[in-house]
This record gives sequence, C-alpha cells and structure tokens, in this order.
Amino acid sequence: MIRILAFAIALGIATPLAASDLYRIWLDGKPESGAKLADTYRTVLSLKGRFTDALLSQEEVATLGRQGFRLEFVQKDPEGLMRRVAASPDRGHFRSETEMLQELRMLAAEHPRLVRLEDFGDSWEKGAGLGGHDLWAVGVFSATADSRQAPAALFLGGVHSREVATTEVLTEFIHRLVKGHATDPQIRHLLDTRRLWIVPLLNPDGREYVLSTDAWWRKNRHRFPASGGVGVDLNRNFPFYWASGLGSSDNPASAIYRGEAPLSEPETSALGAFVTRVAPAASLSFHAYGQYILTPYGYPERRPEDRTAYASLGRELSEQTGYPWGTVSEMLGYHSSGRHDDWLYGMRRILSMEMELGRTFFPEQPELEVLNRIATGACLYVARAAGEWVRASLSPVSPPPPGGKAASESPERVMVLELTNGGLADARTVRWRFEGGSAALMSPSSGIVATIPGVRHAPSTVRLPITMRRPVSGLVSSSKPLVLVVTSNAERAEIPLEPTARSVPGE
Repeated sequence: MIRILAFAIALGIATPLAASDLYRIWLDGKPESGAKLADTYRTVLSLKGRFTDALLSQEEVATLGRQGFRLEFVQKDPEGLMRRVAASPDRGHFRSETEMLQELRMLAAEHPRLVRLEDFGDSWEKGAGLGGHDLWAVGVFSATADSRQAPAALFLGGVHSREVATTEVLTEFIHRLVKGHATDPQIRHLLDTRRLWIVPLLNPDGREYVLSTDAWWRKNRHRFPASGGVGVDLNRNFPFYWASGLGSSDNPASAIYRGEAPLSEPETSALGAFVTRVAPAASLSFHAYGQYILTPYGYPERRPEDRTAYASLGRELSEQTGYPWGTVSEMLGYHSSGRHDDWLYGMRRILSMEMELGRTFFPEQPELEVLNRIATGACLYVARAAGEWVRASLSPVSPPPPGGKAASESPERVMVLELTNGGLADARTVRWRFEGGSAALMSPSSGIVATIPGVRHAPSTVRLPITMRRPVSGLVSSSKPLVLVVTSNAERAEIPLEPTARSVPGE
C-alpha cells in the first residue's frame, strides 16, 4: 500500500536541517523490506513491494548501497527548494493563490466573451473567520458553446496541499486555451463545441500553508479543538463509499482523515453543488505524484461499469503521456474510499479519470514545463472526448484480393475509410465527403452514416469501402491535400488524410 508522509518541516526555522536528497529505493527481490525502510528513513512515498521514495543523506545512501539496494536519484534537496520558495515574496516558480487569481481576473477582463470567473464557495478558514480564500472556477468557452449548452468537461487540481504542480498545470492550460482561441483553429473549434470548466485550486488554505510554513502538508486547514487535530483529506470526504474502512481514517490526526461526514468540508460541499449545476460529461483531475493514469474505483472488488469507455480513453491517454493506466488498486496496490473520482463516476456517471503527475511533489522549473505539456495534451484529449469526436483513417486493403492485380498494375484500388467516434456522445447523421487532392478519383466521394456510437458502446468504428481510380502513390496532391469533411449534429471537422496514416485533428 501507499504510506503517507509522516513528518513535516517548518520552512521558517532559523537553522535548516542538513540537506537531504530525494531517492527512489527499489525493492528488487526484497519486497518485505519496504515497511522497514519506511520506518527507518524519512519516507515521502512507498509503493508496496516495488519502491520506497525517501529523503536521504549521503551517509544513508552509502549505507543502503552496501546493503545491496538499487538507488535512483530523483531530486536534489527538495526541502531546500521549498525553504527558498517560502522566503521569496513571489513564491519562486510556484504561484501563490493571490498571483493565480490576479492572472485569472486579467484573462476574464481581457476576454469577457471567452473566460468566465466564478466564485463558487469559501474555504474552511474563510468560513471560520480566519482569513481564508474564495473558491474559484474558470469557464473557457465561446458564446456559441454556451448558447447550445454544449457538452461540458471538468478539470480539477489543488486538492492536496503539497501537490503544488497540479494548480500550475491547470493555470497554464487556461492560458493555452485563451491563446489558442486566437491562433489555433482546432482550439477555436473546441471552444465552440465544448464548455470547459477548470477548478485549478480546491484547497487554497492548504496551498498557502505549504508555500509558507509546512511543505509536506496534505489536508485542508479545518481545526478540531477537541482532539487537537488539524485538517481533513478532501479526497476522502466525498460520499461514495465514505467511511467504508478502506484507505481512510476516523482520526483527525491522520493524513487521510475522512472528516465527520460526507461533504462535511466547505470545499467538497461547494464542489458538489458546482458539479450538479455544470453537469460535465467527463472529468480529469490532477494529483502528484507517480506518473500514473487512474480510473475508478479505489477498491478491488468493484470495477467501473463503462469498461469499454475507460479502456478506450485509458489506452489513448497512456499512449499520449507515456503513463500506464488502470484502477487505483491495480496501479498503486492500495485501497481508498471517499475519493472525488469515484463519487463523480459512481454517483453521477461522469466519466472521471485522475493523473498522478511527475516524480516529485515539488518539481523544479524545467520539469514543471514538461508537466505543463503533458497535462495540456491530456486535458485537450478529455475535452474532445466529452462530446462526439469523429476521427478518420484511410488505408489500402492489404493484401490484394485473390487473383487481383498488384497495386502498381491495377487501374483502381480498394481502400478502407474508417470513421471512429472517440467521444462519449453518439454521433448522429454523420455526413462525410472528400475534398481537395484526389477527391474526384474516389468512389463514393461522399456519404451519410446514421449513427456512430460513442465509446461507452461497442463498436464505435464504421468501415466503408472506397474505390480509388489511381494507384495509391497518386492519392494526395502536394498542392491540394486530400481532406475528409465530417459534419454531425453541431460538429464539423476537416481531417487531413494520407493512406495508412491515422489523422487526429488538433493534436
């Protein structure tokens, strides 16, 4: 199982601890050593039977090496990095809540028809009169998408305080959408056909505490005077399987304390009301760390009912990011309950997934830039998948039919046009036609498909035979590339085509 960090550092102390670097200790052939290592060293993360991540001095590194462990260097002195962040008025390369909000307000003021900034609740500290913060959601979509009530997608970050990169990548995603609307036709089309809602920071009290005081803090900042405990794990406070006894605690001092009741926290309660109003079809949340893509559920005896859809989205996101995918128990080997993704899917039937980003809680600037690219690509994919999303490929029939001529000898060639719906919504009355290039040589050159089911159903691919009156080498003209124009419902896409090559618009 995953062990939760059990130590803390005070970032403002006058005499800092000796520098310790983050290492991964691989448990090759020694799976039983994980618990002992976690008890002996300052463990950051431990995956049962596979590895333990720990902060180690050079003496400890040498000791473990002599004991036969394989060690992998991950990050130099992460505590020193966070002490520098705490000492910096602008929090270094991490945004404070104030900085994030200033950026979002500026975007909303400069692009009022595209960006909507909504205060959807208060943090615990604000509700308790201890300062605190508002909770903000950012809607990025055009008036066209709004008037049509286009399919919605939700993106969530900043649930756990120390997972600071998750807020960064979603703030950058918002910037990418706004910039792309003016420069990228595919982004513009996306924002005309989807309503994208981003909650970059669900736990602002906790984030500020991490950036100023205790880098390893996980929960919100709810005070429990009777026990002296502080904080609820927001990702154990949602109603689905809450208090089931799996991967949560009833002890306020625990890092995975689930709270006094489902949605007891103002942050989770506000998110619940917001989700009800927005009604997204799909959701992608970000956590750190581990480099995984996770699907419901957090316990092995139950698997998601929409296996076909999760398999489709999981495989493609894995190919795009390089992260393996599976359920929590499959990928991490531990149980958890009261999770937001399980609640979104189990109670709301919102197709929800989670990404565990990166290899550290506190990435340096170069790694953060890599994570921005990974997260933006994943968000764009999920946004497209929230509605209908027809893609196409054109490939020759191979091998030639028995007795048929080789392609170089035949005056015509049979091709296969594949129309695949990679989205959750069914694509109805799908009209297609070839344009440009060698469109005049294709037969048929256009057609209508009544319905291509979404990925919740199988099959979601339609295969159509196309006869081409020219060898395959003459298919595409360099001056006028062949494209397939596809329209269905309110969607329209122009898909470049090459023989044997799959084309995905906007990637």
